[in-house]
Amino acid sequence: MKVHLIRVFRKGCNGHNIIGVVYSPKLNFSTMEMKKIAHNSKLDKVVFVTKSTKANIRLRFFTPDKEYTICFVSMFAAIHLLTNIEKDNYKAKFVSIETSLTVFKIDVMRTAFRTRDCQLIQAANAAFIAEKKPYWVNKNRKFNGYEQGKFLLEMPDTFATKPMLARHLLETMLVDIRDIDTLFYEFSKILGTPKFRMQIRYNDETVENFFISLYIQDIAAGRMIHLESMSKIIPAIDVPYH
Repeated sequence: MKVHLIRVFRKGCNGHNIIGVVYSPKLNFSTMEMKKIAHNSKLDKVVFVTKSTKANIRLRFFTPDKEYTICFVSMFAAIHLLTNIEKDNYKAKFVSIETSLTVFKIDVMRTAFRTRDCQLIQAANAAFIAEKKPYWVNKNRKFNGYEQGKFLLEMPDTFATKPMLARHLLETMLVDIRDIDTLFYEFSKILGTPKFRMQIRYNDETVENFFISLYIQDIAAGRMIHLESMSKIIPAIDVPYH
């Protein structure tokens, strides 16, 4: 079984993740087969792109030991691969992705390459080599009164010119350094299963690097989570599963 490999560098995480993506929309793997592929791959995370009766595709997330409800770093990897394999389906259009948590309705928009993306490449490459924390992690002892150990999900440009903006706005963009998937799952348990609006902005104007900005909005609560990643496809591997 061919397992595509995507190296993903994501905001708020140290170093990088190599994610396995199994593109199998025409195959019907059993859960046991998926677990076996994930285990035999010797990768930390594997995501399966499968058929869905509720959405365009279904994503199932596995580690060598178990299946997870949601894993955003794996979702980034799957989206990267899909925009390469199914380019015509991911050009400024609406798609839906089923997960065990909920069906995500997504607006897909291709954006122009930005100067900030060049800076991200440089910072990410340095982190890959040195295994240091990403440059956007809060390294200051205090940031506007917040303790070290928080990271920014997003820094609006207005903060550069208006640093005294309402404190609650900044609070919505600072989270503890725990895995965002865990935070999101806990958030969803509190609210039940709300309807989410997701938006993907991506550009692929560089040959090697692919950028995704993911906006997750809980319509009922009026909360927004913004995640960013840089990813790169690396040579695939063959994994036995019989």
